[in-house]
Amino acid sequence: MKNIKDLLYNGLISGLIGIGIGTIWMAMDFLFSLNGQNPATAKIYLTTFLFWTIISFLIGIFFYLASWIFNSEKWSLKKQIFINFFVCFIAWFLLNLLIDNFSISLKMVIRVTVDFIIMYAVAYGGYFLHLRNTVRRINAKLKEK
Repeated sequence: MKNIKDLLYNGLISGLIGIGIGTIWMAMDFLFSLNGQNPATAKIYLTTFLFWTIISFLIGIFFYLASWIFNSEKWSLKKQIFINFFVCFIAWFLLNLLIDNFSISLKMVIRVTVDFIIMYAVAYGGYFLHLRNTVRRINAKLKEK
């Protein structure tokens, strides 16, 4: 029962983090798309906002589930990161194909790849930074003893 609670809690937190990152991403995209327009008069549709909020939540949950790859003790950390990166990238690419009605172009591939690399660096960069700080705290406590 505790494992199910932990799974739901961590999935929810990851989804909320996804919404946070997605909202920042959407705001930056919105600001860059203004093309000199006054931001006060620009509009964003509620359906668009809700769609991207839900997608961001699901992406956050997907990143959490994809992080289970790191639980495999048979693989080196390098192999885990490599596999996780490509599993997430393929899912991200397929999502973008679905959103773009399966129209593919070189510009779309480059945009999707750059977007994903930035998103991956933010998501897992933050996670590894947190992990590094946790290890430092643990090592400091061990030195005290």
